[in-house]
Formats: sequence, structure tokens, C-alpha cells
Amino acid sequence: LYRQPGIYVYMGVCALVHLPGAREAALSARLSAIGCTRAGRWRTHCLYFKPKVAAAAPSADAAEIAPTPPLEPPLEEVCVLHYSERPEVYFVCRAGTVQERLGDLAGVEACTLGESTLGETHSQRLRITAEGAEFRFGDFIVRLGGLFLNASVGGTVVEAEYLPCSRAGCGEAVLKDFVALLLEGEAAGFVAGEAPRAAGLPRRFGRGHAALQFVRLLRGSRLVQLSSDGGEAEAELGRRYAAS
Repeated sequence: LYRQPGIYVYMGVCALVHLPGAREAALSARLSAIGCTRAGRWRTHCLYFKPKVAAAAPSADAAEIAPTPPLEPPLEEVCVLHYSERPEVYFVCRAGTVQERLGDLAGVEACTLGESTLGETHSQRLRITAEGAEFRFGDFIVRLGGLFLNASVGGTVVEAEYLPCSRAGCGEAVLKDFVALLLEGEAAGFVAGEAPRAAGLPRRFGRGHAALQFVRLLRGSRLVQLSSDGGEAEAELGRRYAAS
């Protein structure tokens, strides 16, 4: 099903790990030592947008002339993700939801959010890139790479995919044990190990689920600050997952 525009693409369930510091070389050696074989390269781009600053309040004289418009709900931060293995689509994540859109990141500011475009209501604040080598190990795919915030190193990312299980919420115990094997002796900063549960997502795991996991990782690792997504609760959830 890979690379078919307009068709939901399923994959194995995933766990996503962030480690502080540049640990890519040490972990690559660890993967080779346990028998993982290199299978290619991967890359994930994420654009982080914040709402534009609201216009200044009108003066008292102006307020007497023009009625005050009704208050609108506050805008949410937006993360837009693009994956190298699915170049024909990108994923728009905001307020715990995700939408898949056809296209690439070149014209993403023209995508619509309600009655406005992303570029009209939001400003890009950060470009986040994760990229590195892909490994195979039996029923698992492991994607290991560096995480970069604009031009700064933001740590190391490991994504473990369990191929036999594509139903979201299943296979989590197997994934947890495999991640523990991969990270033996390493101090994980945050682990997004549970499949996201959001309205509109199918039961079978896909890149939409993975996109929400990536946003959860950014939030839980305090790499970005999302105003209404419960960052501290997410950070505590990731710490408990990693420690259990």
C-alpha cells in the first residue's frame, strides 16, 4: 500500500523515543552488535507554527464608534509533518487531532484551516528534522537518527516499528520489551509508546498515528511548548512508560 496517494497507508505499530545528546553513533554500534542490518535511510520534517500576535485593542473613542466583535476561540499551535517514505502527503496536527493532506511542505502555508489559510493565521517558528539510518531486525524496523531544531542538535530519536501488528493499541508489550533491549544502558528522555487515540483515526496504525506520537514526543521532551495539550501530563506519562 505504500506511496498510493489518497489511500490510507497502514504500517506496524510504533514506539518513539527521544534521548538527550548525540547518541546516534553509540546506538548504531549497539544495533549492529545485536544483529540489526542496515536497510536504507529515513527522514522526518516537522514545521512548528504559532498563532500570529493579535492586533492591538482599539482605542476608547474607536470602541464607541464600532461595536466590539464577538470573541473567537484562541488559535492552537500547529505542527505539520512530512515523511520521506510518504512524499506525496503531509500531516497537519493541532489540538490533539491530525489531518492527512496531499502535497509537500513547499506550499504548506496555503493549506486551509477552517475559513483561513495556515499562513494567514500562523507564523513558522521552528523547523525540526529527524533523519538517519533504518535497520531491520526480524519482525522489527528500527529508525535511528539525530534530531535537529533549526540548526541546533536536539538529541537522538529512535522509532521502533513492529511489523506483524498493525492494530493501534496492540503489540505494545512486545514493543516495550524491544525498546528496552535497544536502549539497554541508555537514559531515555521521553518515550511515546502508546498509540494515539484521536477522532477520525482508523484502528489500524498509520503515519497519522505516528505524526501524533512525534508531536507528543516534542511536547513531552519540552522541545516545543504547546499551550493546551497538557505538556506536563505527557512528560510524566513518558517518564512512567520508560521506567516501567
